[in-house]
Amino acid sequence: MTNQEHSTRGNGHDEEASTRSVRKAKQCYLSLLDSVRSFTAVLDNKGVLRFVTEDTPREFGFSTSDVIGKPFWEAIWFRPSSKSRSKVRGAVEGALRGRDTVCETEAFTADGAIVPVVFSMRLLPGEDKNIISVFAQVREEASDSALDILNDKSVPATADNPIILQKVGDGIVFFQKDRMVFVNQSMMELTGYIKDDFRPLSLKSMIELLIIENNTVSSDTLIQTYSRLSKDEDSISEVEILCKDGTKLSAMLLLSNTTWQGNAADMMLIKGIIPSNEVGRTASGAETRLFEAMFNNPLQIVYVHDEQGRFVDANDKALEIMGYRREELGKVSFPDIIHPDDISKTFTAAAEVLEKGHMEKSIQIRIYNKSGQMYWVDCHSLLLEQDGMHFKAIGIARDITGQVLAEDELRRSEEKLRDLVEKLKCSQEPLSVPVVQIWSAVLALPLIGVIDEFRAQNIMDVLLSRIVETQAVVVILDVTGVSSMDTSVTGCLMKTIEAVRLLGAECVVTGIRPDVAHSIVGLGVDMGSIVTKRDMQEGLRWALNWVDDTLE
Repeated sequence: MTNQEHSTRGNGHDEEASTRSVRKAKQCYLSLLDSVRSFTAVLDNKGVLRFVTEDTPREFGFSTSDVIGKPFWEAIWFRPSSKSRSKVRGAVEGALRGRDTVCETEAFTADGAIVPVVFSMRLLPGEDKNIISVFAQVREEASDSALDILNDKSVPATADNPIILQKVGDGIVFFQKDRMVFVNQSMMELTGYIKDDFRPLSLKSMIELLIIENNTVSSDTLIQTYSRLSKDEDSISEVEILCKDGTKLSAMLLLSNTTWQGNAADMMLIKGIIPSNEVGRTASGAETRLFEAMFNNPLQIVYVHDEQGRFVDANDKALEIMGYRREELGKVSFPDIIHPDDISKTFTAAAEVLEKGHMEKSIQIRIYNKSGQMYWVDCHSLLLEQDGMHFKAIGIARDITGQVLAEDELRRSEEKLRDLVEKLKCSQEPLSVPVVQIWSAVLALPLIGVIDEFRAQNIMDVLLSRIVETQAVVVILDVTGVSSMDTSVTGCLMKTIEAVRLLGAECVVTGIRPDVAHSIVGLGVDMGSIVTKRDMQEGLRWALNWVDDTLE
């Protein structure tokens, strides 16, 4: 066998092994998506649905045959709403033009329930122009994509808001009169340059600095193409960026006519699209493209780690959350980013992945990015490959920081509300049980409003305490202001009178209105042993006579 034949066969074997690796990674990733209820679809260059994970139609109550082969915006779960169809179609058309799109809308289940969904779309590499879409029943607080924020007409004067543009993950630079006037933090982190490096540059000189020229892309052709565009058009190109440290990054370059501080400006936007991944790097064909696009979708945090918690690979979203550059990833492990109280939980979950091949339940942990900012994430992992005790696992995580903070705020609000209610109850006690000593050894208790179980118990406690304190022998219970007397109120009244008698005092009930008297008779309550008088005046007269007789 010649060296050439040996090399050819060897290369064929390596490619076959790599293809199997990609298929396994893709299969693991699809299983992972199904396990965390995140739905994935692939559309062709006409927007027709060609592939969908099985749980996607099932979640909405339909079968796969109901949606495959139909335009995505005409899918049965969007059909009832023309507004949803219009938004989805716009997202598809934007993706076909090369833009990453994130769209929030409403879907409909088979039984007519409305489900809020958010989905992202990205054009797959290759001439066939397939689109990958990932969507879930979650509404994110805001899009992290500069393209989506800049195109969001609901955000007023976005280009005049540096605070907004500093928060996005894409690199952005504005130029006016061939001079740089704004650069966001992401551009500096992406390229490794600092603001002073960019300050003297014009749009053309920055393109010359960053873009690696080849047979199809040069700084001259990019500037010429951009100069021929009308005011509302953008120039989008797939390019290779040369970072300050020599790192090369595949990226999407967008040049746009816009405004800055109310004046005309040129904008450059750089978005990393397909970094070199460890998983399936050498495989070719549709499987590799599909896996890469799914791995790098902008809605999900996806990562690969080994048995020691070291990160082997991560998608753009994961790097954005963690705050690390791709070349730094190999030096990052669990203890570097995970909250100390959650480290044990994380390694226990990793051991479960090694033992069972997957995690039974997702875990919620706290992580810190490179600058120290804390996030809450919900994580789930599957075993990717294993060699004895050495293994790699692929994980998917969701940023739930907003959800956790909202729950904490709700819990604090509920605690404050409970404290406020208790304080109100305490402050109202003297008013709800106004026991007044109107004569020597005579107490009066005028009852007003509704008497519930809590108030009835409070009435008894306060009244008995006052009887002991004042050595009263008669209590006048005036019910003129009681709105109604049902079984429970009458029962509470009877128990209070019995308790008063056990302390050696007597009760007289005054102010029973005709409608209340009718209700008491209708309830069949026996009040024959209770002294009743028409009003407070007669009750007081009876009480004074009782006191005189008792004291004699």
